[in-house]
Amino acid sequence: MNKKSIKSGNKFSPSFFFRNPHLQSILASSKLRVPLKNPIKKKSREMIIKHVFAISPPLDPYKSSLAIDNSYSFYRKYFLKKWKRSLIKKQQLFPEKYDFNKMLKAKTCMELTEDIIPYFPGMSSYRDYFNLYTLGNDSFRNLNIPVKIF
Repeated sequence: MNKKSIKSGNKFSPSFFFRNPHLQSILASSKLRVPLKNPIKKKSREMIIKHVFAISPPLDPYKSSLAIDNSYSFYRKYFLKKWKRSLIKKQQLFPEKYDFNKMLKAKTCMELTEDIIPYFPGMSSYRDYFNLYTLGNDSFRNLNIPVKIF
């Protein structure tokens, strides 16, 4: 991981750049959601996040999943391999709670997403899941810190 910095006004804020584009997208999306879920008062002495710098965040996870599935097969295979590896680790750590064996046979991101929905109580479909994480224009309306999306 290469660590670089950006200068934001007179204050110094670290940003991290990753070589892995998938990791970059997920982290970028997460960086955007933190201040949206936890608004920060401008005059708060406890302000931790001063600036968000996001590279290629999946603002619409449904469209992003379709794009991965309909893109080059090597990209879909790469993404699924990483996702399945994390599911295998989770299942190994909590065997009494998770059985992902069926879903590990999924050939697309959409198929894997549909298969994992039963593990999310309150989600009746993958569309409910995606809608929960979709960031639209209105999502940024009350954000009171600078955001740069590339």
